[in-house]
Amino acid sequence: MSCFFFSILILLKGGNVICTWGRGEDGQLGHGDTDDRLLPTKLSALDGQDIISVTCGADHTMARSEFGRTVYSWGWYYICSLS
Repeated sequence: MSCFFFSILILLKGGNVICTWGRGEDGQLGHGDTDDRLLPTKLSALDGQDIISVTCGADHTMARSEFGRTVYSWGWYYICSLS
C-alpha cells in the first residue's frame, strides 16, 4: 500500500490486482482519465504484469514488475522526474 496526500494505491497479494482511488486530476490513478475515484477501482492496464512493488507521490504513481524488471509510471512529472 502507498498513499500520498489524496491518492491511495494498493497491491493485493500475488501482484495481479492493483487498486487506486482518491484524487486523479493529474492522471496519477492510472485509469486513462483525470477523474477522482471515491472507491477502490481496479487498475486493468497492468493486468498480468506480476507487479511486486508500488509507490505514489503527490501527482504520480510507479509500479515495478517481477519479470523483466520493468518500471511503469504515470501521472504528472516535473523537476527531478524520470525521463
